[in-house]
Amino acid sequence: MEYALRKVCGRVNPDRRGYVIAVLFILFAAVNIWVTFRGIRSIGREGERIEQQTEIPQQDIPPVLPESDEPPGELELEIEEFFNKHFNNQSNDTTTVR
Repeated sequence: MEYALRKVCGRVNPDRRGYVIAVLFILFAAVNIWVTFRGIRSIGREGERIEQQTEIPQQDIPPVLPESDEPPGELELEIEEFFNKHFNNQSNDTTTVR
């Protein structure tokens, strides 16, 4: 690729080479300015896009465990007692500053 580019540019005389460089510089500068202003313009339009989005309707999520009217069993009472005893202890309290 480099050889092909040198071959094409080698045929252009120095005056034309200067014009080619100037045209490419102006072209790249114009594209750079266009992209910059396009980006700045899109920042202001971001709020409009958010307003245009539709709301997602709330879905009814069923409870993980079905509620029952019967009293908790022996195992459930034992687990509840363990957690109440352990987590209600002030030495295990993570909200207080020591």
